[in-house]
Amino acid sequence: MDEIFSMISEGTLKTYIEADYSLEEWKTALEHNAKPRMGKIIFKSSDP
Repeated sequence: MDEIFSMISEGTLKTYIEADYSLEEWKTALEHNAKPRMGKIIFKSSDP
């Protein structure tokens, strides 16, 4: 696990985020997640 954290902090481990949704949009996010995609579907915080 330390190796993964090192790669993230060094910028050598990257992932594509296809879309981000608020928690209120959870149904839309799950529908999007069920379709073929190239990146991650994530939830964003509404906190500033």
